[in-house]
Amino acid sequence: MDDRQRTLAQKTAEDIIRFIAENKIPPGDRLPTEKLMAVQFNVSRSVLREALSILSAMRVIRLIQGSGIYVESPESAVLLEAYQAYMDLGYANTNEMYEFRIHLEAEMAAMAARHIDDSGIERLERCLALSKQALYDSDRFSEADEQFHRIVEEYCPNRLYRMNYRSILEIVQQYRSLTIQYLDIRKPAFEHHRLIYDAIRNHNSSMARIYMEEHLREVKRAADFYKLFTNV
Repeated sequence: MDDRQRTLAQKTAEDIIRFIAENKIPPGDRLPTEKLMAVQFNVSRSVLREALSILSAMRVIRLIQGSGIYVESPESAVLLEAYQAYMDLGYANTNEMYEFRIHLEAEMAAMAARHIDDSGIERLERCLALSKQALYDSDRFSEADEQFHRIVEEYCPNRLYRMNYRSILEIVQQYRSLTIQYLDIRKPAFEHHRLIYDAIRNHNSSMARIYMEEHLREVKRAADFYKLFTNV
C-alpha cells in the first residue's frame, strides 16, 4: 500500500470513529459489512480493510471471522488479551473457555428474565420469527441467532458478566460458526431459543437459566461431533 492509500486508510479510520460516535453505537453492536462500508465511505475494499486493521489495533473495533465487525469496549479488549494469553501459555483451553461461556450466558439469561421489558420481549419475538423463516438459509439464520443472544446480553444488568461474555466470544466462535451451517443443528437451536424466549417472557429466571445451558451444551456436542467427522 503506497503513502496515498495509507493516508486514505487513516482518514477512513477517522471517519468510521466519527460515524460510531455520531450514531452513538454502543460496544458490542455490529457495524455494517465491509461491502456496505466501502460504499458508504467511498473507498476501495483494500483501503477499508487497512482502516479496519488500524481501528482493530486501536481496540476501537473487533473483527470476528465468520461473524462481523463489532464496536469494541476497552474493558472487553483487555480481558480478551488476558484470556488469550492464558490459553497461549497453556493455562486454559477452548473447552474450558466454552464451559465458562455456558455458565456466564446461562446466568445472564436468568438475570435478563428478571429485568427485560416489553420492548425487549418484542425484539426477541421478532428474532424468533426471523429464525423460523430462515431455517433453510444459514446466513440469515446466523444473523437472527446472533441477535437473539445479544438481546439477552443487553438485558443482563451486571456489567462484569457482559464484559467477560464479550471478551470470550471470539475465542469460542468456532463452535457457532461450525454448527450453524447444518440444518439438523439449526432446527433444535430454534426450538431451544423458543424455550428460552418463553421463560424470559414469563420472567422465569430458573427456567431461562436451564434452557440456555441446555442450548449451549447441545451446540458444543454438535460441534464436537462435526469436528470429529470433518477434521475441522
